[in-house]
Order: sequence, then structure tokens, then C-alpha cells
Amino acid sequence: MNDMVAGDRHANWFRRLSPVQRRSFWAAFGGNSLDNLDFSLFSFLVPTLIATWGMTRGEAGLIAASTTITGALGGVLAGTLADRYGRVAVLQGTILWFSAFTFLCGFAQSPDQLLALRALQGLGFGGELAVGAVLIGESVAAHDRGKIMGGVASGYAIGAIGASALYAAAFLLLPPETAWRAALWLGILPALLVLYVRKGVREPEVFASTERMGMWTSFKTLFTGSLLLRTLLAVVLVAGITGTQLTLAIWLPTWLRTERGLTVLNTSTNAIIGYIGSFIGFLIGGYLVDRLGRRNSFRWFAVITFVSVCFYLFFPMSNAMLRFVGGPVGVVLVVMGVGMTPYLTELFPTAVRASGLGLCYSLGRALGALAPIVVGVISKDLGVGSAMLWLMSGCLLLVIISASLLPREPDEVANSALR
Repeated sequence: MNDMVAGDRHANWFRRLSPVQRRSFWAAFGGNSLDNLDFSLFSFLVPTLIATWGMTRGEAGLIAASTTITGALGGVLAGTLADRYGRVAVLQGTILWFSAFTFLCGFAQSPDQLLALRALQGLGFGGELAVGAVLIGESVAAHDRGKIMGGVASGYAIGAIGASALYAAAFLLLPPETAWRAALWLGILPALLVLYVRKGVREPEVFASTERMGMWTSFKTLFTGSLLLRTLLAVVLVAGITGTQLTLAIWLPTWLRTERGLTVLNTSTNAIIGYIGSFIGFLIGGYLVDRLGRRNSFRWFAVITFVSVCFYLFFPMSNAMLRFVGGPVGVVLVVMGVGMTPYLTELFPTAVRASGLGLCYSLGRALGALAPIVVGVISKDLGVGSAMLWLMSGCLLLVIISASLLPREPDEVANSALR
């Protein structure tokens, strides 16, 4: 009977959400979807931009990763602002910022201009991820947090699927020199989400009832006492997960085109199947995070991810078989990272939660973004597939080590602040 009650509790989390919680859920989900549509789109454009401007793979990797690197500053800044001025107002500002600069990227006339615009885009990209995660994390109960935030994170997969479809449509309907610009111009669409956020999303009660610190005070608190070590380890954890995921996300389309010889349409199809797997992974991962615990899910799926990627990249198989295997690989790659945002939400007390999550998530992502840059450099000698595997192996080792050293579950202070 207890198992049946527990199973029902796990299965019906969405129905238990109040109207206010549901609005927060859809706001965070929509932000993730449209945010990742803009981000994922660029990975499909890399081969075209290399051919158009004669860039090296290293230069292309730098431009691709620049959004995540500057997202570190955006996440820290948005997090400290959200602890001071509120989650909802800062969320709106970040959405408008990254939408505007994605649109402007379509007007770039050189690699340097595109690099600058992508870097500016990253300020809003990193900020939206951090503030949206805190908003929904503070709005829901601890026993459902993994599942709900996994549902929110599934928006990443929806955005990536949208990017794949947009890429295919643009390049089938327009010449390449125009298609990549048109795809980026449509990046202005996420700005419409602000209308929804302004209409019905409210501050979480736990934050509204908390005394607010000054921006510098909240940031400084993260590096004092018991919070210092967990802050540093959390950065390493996020860096390892992000490095693994970004390496595959940014370089997989290039690997499919250059080493597997797939056409534009087949490349897009393979990517969409992988992203569908990712969508499933987000939903499954949320349940596993709540069942297994945060640390166990990180460690187990780091190992499973390594085995899966080795099989995908180097096991001899036809292109048709490769398309079939892409879905399960997408599942396991995503499951490893689903626990990041609920775990980071629970690691820090309310007064510094957005600052802590913003710093750890964004700085970790910035460090992880160095991995695809290195892949672009060393792939000249190793090939794209081997370079991807070497970098991902190192990143996964960081995940296992940092997860083992971090607290098993949220401490009493941080957890009580969310009850």
C-alpha cells in the first residue's frame, strides 16, 4: 500500500501544483525552450560559417563557446540581482537581453563581430538559466523538486528540436549565405515570453518572506565558512557535466557531416532523434534524481554516459543504425545533468540561493565551455570523434570526484529554508 501511495505521489506531481506554481513552471519551461533554441541553432551553423568565412575549427569552437563563457558573468550578475530585487523582474530582463542579441547576430559581417555579439548574448543566456531555476526550485516541494525541475529542463530538448527543424527549413528554402542569417533573426521570438511572465508569475513565498542582503554581501557569503568548499566543488561538478554535454552538442553535427558523410537533412534528422531522447531523459531523470538521490545519479550516469558515447562514436554501424542509437545516447547524457539545478538550489540558504546557483552554475558552465574549444584545436590531429571522447572522459572524471566530495543531501539549514 505504501508503495502504491508513493508511486501515485511520484506520478501525479503536476496535478498537485497550484495555479501560481503552474505559471512559474511554464515560465521557466518556456525560458529554457527558447533559450536553448537560440543556443543550439549555432551548432548547426558551424560548418556553413567555417566555409563562408574560412575559419579554423578552433575559431569556430571559440565563437560557439563564447556564449557559455560570458554566461558565467551573466549568471553571477543576474543571481545577485535576483537575491536583491526579485526573481521575476530579473528573469524578464534576461529573456529580453539574449533575444535581442541573437537577432543582432544575424547581421554580423565577420567572425570578430559574431564573436562579440555572441559574447553579449551570453550575459542574458546565463542569467535566464540561473534565475529561472531558482524561481521554480523555490516554488515547489522538496520531494517533487527533481521531477518538476526535470520537467522544466525538458524545455532544453524542445528548444533543440526546434533549432534542428529551423535549421533544416532555412537551408532547404534559402541559399546558405542567407539561410544562416534568417535562422538567427528568428531568435527574437523568445522576447514574447516576457508578456506571459509579466501577466501571471509571482515571487515564491519563501523568497518574499526572507530579509534581503546587499548584492556584495550575498556574493561574499558564498566564500565564507562551510559554504566555501561546497561552492568550489559545485563549480567543478557543473564544469564536468557541461563540458561533456557541450562537447557533444557543439561538435556532433560536424562529426556527422565530416566523418560520417551525412547530408544536411540526415544530419538534422539524426540530431532531432537525439534531442527526442534528451527530452525523455529529462523526464526520466527527474524521477531518478528523486529516487536515487542527487549524488548517486551524478556518479552512476557519468559511468553510463562514458560507455554510451564510446559505443556511439566508435562501434562500427551503418548510418541507419547510428540514427537509432542516437536516441538512447541522448537519454543517458541528459539524465546525468538533471540533478544539477535541484541540487544547487538545495545547497544554499534562501538569502544567497540565486547568487550561489548563479555563480556555481554559470562559472561551471564557463569552465566546461573550454572543452569544445580544445576539441576544435586537437581535432586537427586526432579527428573530431577521438578529440570528443578524450575531452568528455576528463570531464566525466571530474563529475565523479566532485559528486563524491559534496554533501550527500542538502544540509539542515538550506533544506529548512525551502520547506
